[in-house]
Amino acid sequence: MKKLFVSDLNGTLAAIKSSLGSDMAELLHDLMGEVKVAVISGGTWSQFQEQLLANLPIDVRLADFSLLPTCGTQFHQYVGHWPKVYSEDLSKKERQQQLDPDFAKRKKIVAILKPLIHEFAINMGGTTSIGKLRDHLNISIPDMLFADDAIFPGGNNYPAQDAGVDSILVRDPRETARVIQTVLACLGDASTQIKSPGQES
Repeated sequence: MKKLFVSDLNGTLAAIKSSLGSDMAELLHDLMGEVKVAVISGGTWSQFQEQLLANLPIDVRLADFSLLPTCGTQFHQYVGHWPKVYSEDLSKKERQQQLDPDFAKRKKIVAILKPLIHEFAINMGGTTSIGKLRDHLNISIPDMLFADDAIFPGGNNYPAQDAGVDSILVRDPRETARVIQTVLACLGDASTQIKSPGQES
């Protein structure tokens, strides 16, 4: 049985740069009652607050909710508020020097460095985030399920699948809703009312 459901935010849980729909918020809340949930996205913490948290109930279930904004370089967990567990920030100058929207530069760098410094682990962002979730939540990779709209070679979250996480490619939030409904049904949550994805607001 899976213990952690991981998802992207934009294009997966909500339309890009849009707020979480009320039906998706309800599904996520139900899911948090069954398994731990984590959201990894390139958005900033303020975007997480506006798009995601502002639309979720504030209750004890948030203790099972982990948030990893800015491509997983930050990790927040709820303890009555949302402190950073860690933050791996780059300066403005460093961000400009590392701009690589299609991952092409990073792939070349990894290919060059691996044989030269084989005693170190060299991973791309998605792999690192999954490792952080594994270590901080003490949940093994086989116990995770990842849903995202970019799990394909060259996609920004494909490294998570490479890391060994069981992954489901979704097209949009409606398809993600179906995945969550299926997960809830498999977990035997008979009290969860399954809605048609077309009802999502």
